[in-house]
Amino acid sequence: MDTGRNIIIFRDGEAIAGTRSNEVETRVDLVQKSSPNTAEFKEYVAGDKSWLMQTNFLVKNVIDITEALNVGETYTLVFGANPQQETTKYGLVGTAILQQCRITAILGNLVQGTFVFQGTGELTHGSYTPPEE
Repeated sequence: MDTGRNIIIFRDGEAIAGTRSNEVETRVDLVQKSSPNTAEFKEYVAGDKSWLMQTNFLVKNVIDITEALNVGETYTLVFGANPQQETTKYGLVGTAILQQCRITAILGNLVQGTFVFQGTGELTHGSYTPPEE
């Protein structure tokens, strides 16, 4: 069984450090079609697919706040088991644009951040090579 601490997200070959939780969302557009079989009810077919990925992280240093300046940048993301803890190297791989970076700083609490990546193109299941140390 995988738990959140066994999931890691890579951005351009570098692990995003200190992630606390990770989410991947996939969607499909529904295209209405006309049909002589259902006069009063709408029918749909699957249209284009899209995906987004969100990850929460701890802001360890004040310099990490500059991540907010990276919105609009394009990254290659991998959502899968931590290669240092798992023998399999399979996960979800895709290219995404950093759409949102939110930094939350509350007096007396750890400073936290959230990245929202909007997928651009296909999200695929495949193998990846973890970065060399």
